[in-house]
Amino acid sequence: MKIVSWNVGEIYLPIKRAKILQALNRHNVDVALLQETHLSTPEHMKLQTWWVERVYDNPALGKKVEVAILVKKGVAFQVHRQFQDNLVRYLFLRATLEGRELVLGTIYGLEI
Repeated sequence: MKIVSWNVGEIYLPIKRAKILQALNRHNVDVALLQETHLSTPEHMKLQTWWVERVYDNPALGKKVEVAILVKKGVAFQVHRQFQDNLVRYLFLRATLEGRELVLGTIYGLEI
């Protein structure tokens, strides 16, 4: 089981999204915790392609979402509860991953 965290630095360009998905696939990543995506929820759904079974994000009406969690196709993954903030800066999932209970989280911290 391979889980990675990656600050992708804005992925609104289709070519960059494709390159990120190709890299995750090439490195056989099962779950990706992404930060600084700058996508809306409908734009995040564009990540659900040949490699990605599920996309979890922090939906906020009319706001760009800074974080997302991608789960590879074929991975046994069930979410029990989702925790998020109103500023779309963090996302935590209490879930079962391949039979193990755990909490996965991704946080986008602004520069101060």
